[in-house]
Amino acid sequence: MKVVIVAGGSGTRLWPFSRHSFPKQFLHFGDGQSLLQKTVRRFISTVDPSEMLIVTNQSYFHLVKAQITAIDPRPEHQILVEPEKKNTAPAICLALKYLQDVLQVDPSECVLISSSDHIISPEHRFLEA
Repeated sequence: MKVVIVAGGSGTRLWPFSRHSFPKQFLHFGDGQSLLQKTVRRFISTVDPSEMLIVTNQSYFHLVKAQITAIDPRPEHQILVEPEKKNTAPAICLALKYLQDVLQVDPSECVLISSSDHIISPEHRFLEA
């Protein structure tokens, strides 16, 4: 299974904490881990990091890279940068095209699409499903 994490949102709905330059997926709420880091950690317990693809835009590339490297410095983490910011559906299409054309993933393989900024609790129930 591949996991695609969409991390390009501009964070306008959680103002004033979330700003365009530092949206909510990069914020942490008292425990030292951002929502993006929690999302990646959630899936590491189920799939190898090399099976994950994080889609973001150029503005957030360095934030994504820094936060992901803090979890796992291995180069298998793949960050796909959108050529142009076009919202969620085009980002997912880009990721699927990238998986098929560049990484040559079997078209029959299961792909899970996840937001990078959701709190999921209890986590074990989500992973069981």
